[in-house]
Amino acid sequence: MTSTSDHPAPNENGPVNVADGAFRAVATFDVSDEALWRRWRALERDGIATAFQSATVTRPLLCDLAPAFGARPFVVEIFAADGRHVLSLGLARTRARLARHIGFPDFGLIDHNAPVWHRDLDLSAGRAEALRRAILAALPGHDALLLGKMPKTVEGRPNPLVDWPGVTDMNIVTMVYDPAARPPAELPAMKESGRKRRKLDREGGAIRRVDDPARALDLLDFAFALRAAKAGRDGRHETLERPDVRDFYRSVVAGGLAGGTAVVWEVVLGERTIAMVHGLARAGHFHGTLMASDDDDGLQPYSPGMIAVAATLEDHAATRGGPFDLGPGEHPYKRRFGGEPSPLYEYGRAATPFGLAAIADRAARRATRAHLRRHPEFRARLYRLLGRG
Repeated sequence: MTSTSDHPAPNENGPVNVADGAFRAVATFDVSDEALWRRWRALERDGIATAFQSATVTRPLLCDLAPAFGARPFVVEIFAADGRHVLSLGLARTRARLARHIGFPDFGLIDHNAPVWHRDLDLSAGRAEALRRAILAALPGHDALLLGKMPKTVEGRPNPLVDWPGVTDMNIVTMVYDPAARPPAELPAMKESGRKRRKLDREGGAIRRVDDPARALDLLDFAFALRAAKAGRDGRHETLERPDVRDFYRSVVAGGLAGGTAVVWEVVLGERTIAMVHGLARAGHFHGTLMASDDDDGLQPYSPGMIAVAATLEDHAATRGGPFDLGPGEHPYKRRFGGEPSPLYEYGRAATPFGLAAIADRAARRATRAHLRRHPEFRARLYRLLGRG
């Protein structure tokens, strides 16, 4: 059933829970509810969020992609004692054999997971624990709560979920370049790409930002085809081969291009597209989300992928000036672009004995990643073997 008001209807949308009188939590399972998204957008506009938690990204993620992956999406909304809407959190419940898991519905496509929250959210004097209890009490039945890929801060503010008891470093990082710490001109990759860009210019090529939605969608198709072909040659399957995942990217670009949330660049040589970059932007921060380049041997002198990233980074430093996130993984090329590791965090809680296996699996994966980080030379060889260097 859909609520048409701008305030949740508890009897229709899910349980209402109060923790210490500080917060009221409402779980809404009708994620197509327009009132839900009006509240989300108002909070996003005036509050704290990463670009991944913009409604442009989160709405198709919850409404379309989560059900396609067999997940049941829902949103937990938190209201202060005075009735103000102070936080929204998009989650999904999935099933793994006998166990029911709740977590962020990122499906390998979202680099940062966090709530959207009000700038004036007060978590002092025990309110942080009250918030935690309110969120947990609003969750539907589950065996394990598994939250991951959480940044420590968002827009310089502490992530309200990362200080929960039991949160730990995932041993996964995103590589972030800070233009304020080092000018783009000093980066090794920028110096190298400058020579290649001049060669491209001399030979009739160009690098440009794409503002036309139809052209941006064509470039997504270009990326999908290249990535699928490479995956086929490598004998592996890629999530981008799924039609519903491709539709998700199309929805994000179509909905976010005009407002600047979605950013698309292309590299052309004559009439031929040879590379593209897609990213998300918010509050001065840029996240690279999809890059594809033609690996034809004749194009190697231009390094299309490198110069596409370089052009995007240079424009970002000049126009937004905040952190430039090159995405997860300590790949060598990201260091050449000035990327420094920024850790991500996770939280696991078994609600029943069926959830204990998922908690143990997470601990084992965390230990494996820690081993790889302690042995960077082995990790680099592994990346090269996997074609991710």
